[in-house]
Amino acid sequence: YDSVAMGVEPLTSNTTGHTNTALGRQALCKNTEGATNTAVGAFALCANTTASDNTAVGKNALKANTTASLNNAFGSGSLMDNTTGCCNVAMGNDAMRFNVTGDGNVAIGNKALYCNNGSTPDFNVAIGRQAMYSTTTGCRNIAMGLNAMYSTTTGSFNTAVGTNSFYFNSTGERNAAFGETALEDNTIGNLNTAIGNE
Repeated sequence: YDSVAMGVEPLTSNTTGHTNTALGRQALCKNTEGATNTAVGAFALCANTTASDNTAVGKNALKANTTASLNNAFGSGSLMDNTTGCCNVAMGNDAMRFNVTGDGNVAIGNKALYCNNGSTPDFNVAIGRQAMYSTTTGCRNIAMGLNAMYSTTTGSFNTAVGTNSFYFNSTGERNAAFGETALEDNTIGNLNTAIGNE
C-alpha cells in the first residue's frame, strides 16, 4: 500500500511492502516485503525482496540487491552487483559496479571503486573518476582525484589526494600521498608519506 508503480512489470511480486516507488521496466519487480524503497530506471532494484530504505536511480542501479538496506545508487550500473552490502553510497555510472557484500563505502565518480567485491571491502571513500578502480578487498582507504589509488587491490588504511596519486599501489598499507602523482610508483611499500607533485 501507499506505493507507486509505473512501467512494464514494476512491483509485480509485492505482498506487504509499502511506501515504495518503482518507475521503469521491472523496477522492484521481485520486492515482497521491502518498504520505503525508490527505484527509477529499467531493472533498478529488480532483485530486491525484503530490503528497505534503498534508493536506486539509473538503469541496473542496485539490480542484484536482495536483502541489503540503506543503500543509495545514482547512475547506470551503480552498485549493480550488490546483494547484501548495506549503507553504501554510489554516484556515477558503474560506481561500485562489482560490490557484493561491502558495507559503508562511498564512491563518487564514474567507475569509482569499480572492482570493490571482497567480503570485507568496508569503509572506503573514493571521489573522482576511477578512483580506487581496482580495489577488491582493501578497506578504510580514502582516495580523492582522477585515478587516485587506481591500482590498489588489497591495500588498506591509505590516503591519496590528487590526480594519479598512489596510482600503482597494489598492496601497500598505511601510506599518505598528497599532490598530483604523489607516491605514484609505490606498489607494495608501507608507512610512507609524500607531499607535493611526484
